[in-house]
Amino acid sequence: MKNFLPTFLLTLGLLMPAMSEACSCIYDPEQGFCEAFGYADIVVVAEKIKEDDRGMKARIIEVLSGNPGQEEIRLWTATATCMATTHMLDIGKTYVMALGRVNQGFNDIKAGDYYLPACGVYHLDYEGGKVKGRILRGEDNKMSLEEFREVLNKPECPGSLTFVESYFSQAEQVLNLSASVNLSEDLVVEVMDMNGRKAARQQFQTGDAAANRWKWELESLKPGLYIVRITLPSGYQKVQKILIQQPY
Repeated sequence: MKNFLPTFLLTLGLLMPAMSEACSCIYDPEQGFCEAFGYADIVVVAEKIKEDDRGMKARIIEVLSGNPGQEEIRLWTATATCMATTHMLDIGKTYVMALGRVNQGFNDIKAGDYYLPACGVYHLDYEGGKVKGRILRGEDNKMSLEEFREVLNKPECPGSLTFVESYFSQAEQVLNLSASVNLSEDLVVEVMDMNGRKAARQQFQTGDAAANRWKWELESLKPGLYIVRITLPSGYQKVQKILIQQPY
């Protein structure tokens, strides 16, 4: 099994919301895989090898991002909110999939298993060395796997982490930002709750940064799961999830 670890996906060890909670997500019918994959924990090329009433098993052919830790993985099908059905995927076919990891088990669902998120384009067809489907916003595409990796690593792909990286320190309640290149544009960072309501917004001027690094204290936000969106005027955008817990 090949293992590629490009820089375009940042994953966090967040607890999955309780299975009994309603799924709150923002769905855009024009959204492509390019935008959706930034919310996933792993991106893999995998073949569906088995199906049952509760989901499917897949054999990983290639890891594009993340670390599944095994060659065969279990995917659950709509057995809890925020999980999409896996029954539309055909046994024996290969797909590119952006998957969420179950970090908190529930009944038969085990921590370390995976699921297809329900909102957005999280799987694409892969056949004859070509990735096919809605890769980019508002249009279907077909390209080689190498071209696909290059597209996902471009700054205009919202899930890409080509330029800006971020890390949330739970102990300090601080969002740390850093740029891998010298930016000529100011950063706009927005924090939204899982219903899409804006909770906080901050603009960081590039001239104020020491070595292209910024810090944003978020101790005023209530505990919960949030979406962080980082934007540059040129169109670059990155999203990630953060979990804010009660201060120790």
